[in-house]
Amino acid sequence: MELYKYLMPTPRTIRKRKDTEMTKLRFHGTRIDKTMQAQEYKLVTLDERVEILGGSKVAVFYAEQTLAQLWELYEGQALPDLFIHDWPEIARRGYYYDVTRGKVPTLKTLKMLADRLAHYKINELQLYVEHTFAFAGFEEMWEHASPLTSKEIKSLDRYCAKKHIELVPSLSTFGHLYELLRTEKYRHLCELEGQADVPFNWPDRMLHHTIDVSNPESIEVIKNLLDQFIPLFQTDKFNICCDETFDLGRGKNAQAAKKVGKGRLYVDFLKKIIMHVQSHGKTVMFWGDILLEHPEYIAEIPKDTILLNWDYATNPNEGKISKISESGLRQYLCPGAWGWNNLVNDIHSGYENISKMAQFAVKYKAIGLLNTDWGDFGNVNALATSIPGMIMGAAFSWNTSKIPAFETACKMISRLEYGDLSETLVAQLDQTSRFDGQNLNVWTNLAHYDYEQLIGERHTWYNGQLFEMPVEKVLIEANKIEKQAVALQETMHAAKKMDREDIDEITVAVAGHAMLLRLLAHKLGAVAVKKQKQDWFKAFSKVWRQRNKKSELYRIKAFLDRL
Repeated sequence: MELYKYLMPTPRTIRKRKDTEMTKLRFHGTRIDKTMQAQEYKLVTLDERVEILGGSKVAVFYAEQTLAQLWELYEGQALPDLFIHDWPEIARRGYYYDVTRGKVPTLKTLKMLADRLAHYKINELQLYVEHTFAFAGFEEMWEHASPLTSKEIKSLDRYCAKKHIELVPSLSTFGHLYELLRTEKYRHLCELEGQADVPFNWPDRMLHHTIDVSNPESIEVIKNLLDQFIPLFQTDKFNICCDETFDLGRGKNAQAAKKVGKGRLYVDFLKKIIMHVQSHGKTVMFWGDILLEHPEYIAEIPKDTILLNWDYATNPNEGKISKISESGLRQYLCPGAWGWNNLVNDIHSGYENISKMAQFAVKYKAIGLLNTDWGDFGNVNALATSIPGMIMGAAFSWNTSKIPAFETACKMISRLEYGDLSETLVAQLDQTSRFDGQNLNVWTNLAHYDYEQLIGERHTWYNGQLFEMPVEKVLIEANKIEKQAVALQETMHAAKKMDREDIDEITVAVAGHAMLLRLLAHKLGAVAVKKQKQDWFKAFSKVWRQRNKKSELYRIKAFLDRL
């Protein structure tokens, strides 16, 4: 079997070596060739010899990752005589990991993630932070969050650099300032009055808490946070976020919004943040959703900034990508690994989104692709179930001309990442996240169901049909998932490279789907599942603590207890 066809990212040129090719290359061992592109390499295997030619140390490193994959696939046996010539289609290939909405990873976990990213030739990592860094003078904001420390950030930064990964800081500086604007010291800076007194709930944290742009103190507070965070990183880039400022102009700035418009309020404050970060000598990145709602202001944005153009749909909106391309602003395209609001990622939807965004990135000459892994509503989704989506982002941004069919991609990842000879593991995992043909968003659904009146607005983020289904149908689905879990367990334990912590995370996540369905049936008046809930949360807590700090685990317990 030609196992080299399982390599990811798929090399641009890979074939059985011809005798003449070794002569033409005329190099021995590992050598740098400055005439090649910085990330371009050639790899030749011949009997027990391996020869690498790369455009830089980075390229040689990528060749070594390809070689490592070959050794894994052939399990240390003799490699076939191969000629590989490869380079990336998109220069910047990133992964964006949410470490703020409930789950704060340990430093060990973040380094493990960096190892996996590097193995698949990802060269950028961003960690999403709202309040989960130990900012001096802001203890009230992070005291219950198990925050990352400056020592941990610096250690991770150095570790990533050794793996040729650029650790780029990402900090909320406009919207999504929930914990900051609920403190006694800074609640007066919230756009909406009284928002700090609303009892905690996940929808509220997602939807509100935009800073008051008219108060001069607001920009000074943001500058303070930036001044503390920026020096921790070696990179010349900084992501200021500035997305989803839902409340802007709805409260303290309502009159100003009527007079000049919400777009004007947004852009003026955005430019203040940009100028301050640029004063530190950094290139600014920001999420583009609000600016795209007010395209008349695009021309005011400095051309040396980078707009992060996100779209997580299975059929992304090409129009907003072309609009930024025509404007002259540089952009990253940002798909998603589809893990938010769920215990197990929807891998198929992620595949559709990532593959199309990667193709658009090439078509519109985006300078990067940043694959996002969000943790909305408590960050219950397991990192282990995000790995297939992470690999797809790495593979598709490297070579869009050879994007495999979904079924083929699942087989490749099953074999390469997990050593699963049945090549079914990823497909089995994906199938567990289905409910009547739709993604099972039970966690989000129940949160909105309970808190709908509390937040004072009706949102259609949940599928009301879920609550109207007969109890019998819900229980049938729970039984189905439990049977799938048994089959998945057998596949995982048979896989030759399956990480113990991955197995634990996936096991408890899939069990959680069945448990939540049984809770739903209980809510509809059918069965009592209190003991099952307690046993599941005990297992979930243990698995959570294997890779993460305690962080907001207590909020998930409180939510389950409320049910």
